[in-house]
Amino acid sequence: MIAALLAANASEPEERIVVIPEGSEISMFSWTMARLVDVTIQLDGNVYASENWEDWPYIDDTVNYVRMNFWSITDSNNVKIMGKGTIDGRGYLWWAREWRQKNGKGGRPFVLYFTRTSNIEVTGILVKNSPYYNVVLYDCENGYLHDMEIYVDVWGQLELSQLFSSPIE
Repeated sequence: MIAALLAANASEPEERIVVIPEGSEISMFSWTMARLVDVTIQLDGNVYASENWEDWPYIDDTVNYVRMNFWSITDSNNVKIMGKGTIDGRGYLWWAREWRQKNGKGGRPFVLYFTRTSNIEVTGILVKNSPYYNVVLYDCENGYLHDMEIYVDVWGQLELSQLFSSPIE
């Protein structure tokens, strides 16, 4: 994914597109890209966060460890994520470990995280089952999220609540 984004960012403006085609089923760890300009991610397939949570990358900020977010875009301009595909954060197991306090250092990642980015558009896609927040825009300008769906497995979270909560006495 990083190689495709770098290639798109270096190409002519009308060619700055990364396509995840319909029928694709991709499992991946997190990635972070900075300084994207006029790049479109055409997501028509399905992308899943890796289930290998113990090897999930960290950011070492010298004070503590923070888990990297699934897709992070920073210091960028005119970034569009569009299509009819899905980004699945596979959050259920993260939630279960959180209830048992077994996620280890660094907490849980967000699915889509934008920081210091202008002119963002997210449309048409489904974002679901985030380990933490689904979409975060931090210190951004002109974010336009529309005609998309965010799905949270409320029943799965209620099930975990019943499994791990002690009865009120």
